Amino acid sequence: MGFDEITVMKRRTNGRPIVAAIGMAALLLVSSCGGTGSGSGRTNTTTNEATSSGATTSPNTSESAGTGSPLADLDPCQLMTASEATELGISDPGKPGSTAGSPECNWRVSGQFGVVISLSPDKGVDSFNYHGKTPSSINVGKHPATKVEDSLQGTRVNTGLCNVFIAVSDSSAVQVIVTNSGATDTALACERAETVAEFADAKLP
Repeated sequence: MGFDEITVMKRRTNGRPIVAAIGMAALLLVSSCGGTGSGSGRTNTTTNEATSSGATTSPNTSESAGTGSPLADLDPCQLMTASEATELGISDPGKPGSTAGSPECNWRVSGQFGVVISLSPDKGVDSFNYHGKTPSSINVGKHPATKVEDSLQGTRVNTGLCNVFIAVSDSSAVQVIVTNSGATDTALACERAETVAEFADAKLP
């Protein structure tokens, strides 16, 4: 779910702007045709704590994109229940959204971290560009999954950003993004992301 050195996201809450900044591009991963280019077009504009994945997919170009996908009728906000969210310290319900036609759901704990579950109905895990970071296979349940730490352009580490990609099929994926406030402690971000991925995977077809 084109890159600037500093990404600043602005949202309004109770009429006042909230500005969240990360020291380099923090966008949803972008896929290229071959899965290794820089890609374009998918910018994360969610309301999470400085939320983003550092990885984007190319934008859907029609409303019917992914119609035949196993994710076509799935609501991302249903992939983590209220009781599951409570285990992570999240009390507010998830907020539905969309980035370049891909549905997503956003949770945040103000001043601590943000979570995004994003559906890619017509993009497989191999379509994502990890910006030179090394993915690692992890077990989250019934589907293959890949974890990518600090998936931002450049060499910065310990950014407090972690992505988990769940391969639902060869051509569809679910992306879990966790971003810590203050852009630190990637290990904790990944612990949270893996927990959310386990919650989500149990509900996937």
